[in-house]
Amino acid sequence: MQNRNIQWIPTGQVGVVSLDIPVISFGNKRPKIIITSSVHGDEVLGLAIISQLVDYVETHDIQGTVSFLLAANPAAQFFGQRVSPQDFKDLNRLGAGNARGYYTDRLASTLFEFLCDYDFVVNIHEFEMHTPVTTFFIGAGDEKVQKKILQGIKAFAPEIMWVTNPQNERDVQYQNTLDAALAKAGVPSFIIETVQLPFITERKINQVADGLINLMAHLGIVTAKNRKNTNSETETMKFYRNEITTDLAGFWEPRKLSLFTPIKAGDTIGEIRTLPDFEVHSVFSPISGTLIQLRHRQLVGTGSSIFSIGVKPES
Repeated sequence: MQNRNIQWIPTGQVGVVSLDIPVISFGNKRPKIIITSSVHGDEVLGLAIISQLVDYVETHDIQGTVSFLLAANPAAQFFGQRVSPQDFKDLNRLGAGNARGYYTDRLASTLFEFLCDYDFVVNIHEFEMHTPVTTFFIGAGDEKVQKKILQGIKAFAPEIMWVTNPQNERDVQYQNTLDAALAKAGVPSFIIETVQLPFITERKINQVADGLINLMAHLGIVTAKNRKNTNSETETMKFYRNEITTDLAGFWEPRKLSLFTPIKAGDTIGEIRTLPDFEVHSVFSPISGTLIQLRHRQLVGTGSSIFSIGVKPES
């Protein structure tokens, strides 16, 4: 049984309430890997995955350190919101942060400094849409760091790898993520994206946990005996992600389409019933590619994302 160590990272205070981040660690040597949850406070799936990993690490020999950061954005997690009500700033768009800035700027700075002591960082996120197990390769950092990130992603073996598209204006924002800042500082880091906790299956949770154990094995921290990555025998598909938003507001009803369905420009993806007249408006894909995300039946507003089409990079 591995000994566990729990530490608390102070990030600030509101009234008499301290905003400390709990980190649970096993081992005290290098190499060191850390897995984070709740960079966005309403994304708590990471805790379900971490609970499996804690059970595994506690009962297996490790040669290094495995840490779990349970609430990267403690105030936002408390309120179940994407961002902290302290300043409503997105923690994952502030890069390395600012130790003299607003609360979330300071939080980003504290996290960045803490995470820079690790040899590999993985941040678990969730999408509002149905999404396969996805890793996000931002392409930040020098060639050596990018190579380590890609090797780590290969060991994890996601269903798809989302790659930033330099021609897509929306993708520019991701150069300001915590992961991009870490990569630029020489720390390999990548994001895992899945569907939200209420919609994910136990098989997918196991797949993510298995993949992270294989990443630990790749780093030489554990020996992944009798653990088989459920996606290890297939080649990871790489896509540029084209997120499609709606011009209309109303009740969104998607067609019964499976993820990875080939889509042609003009194909019907679903329909929106506008309110209050319940007039039906078909929604078509503006481009051809592969369906990689699809929002479930839901009330949507103008500008809501409703599906994503993946397009394979030319190289």
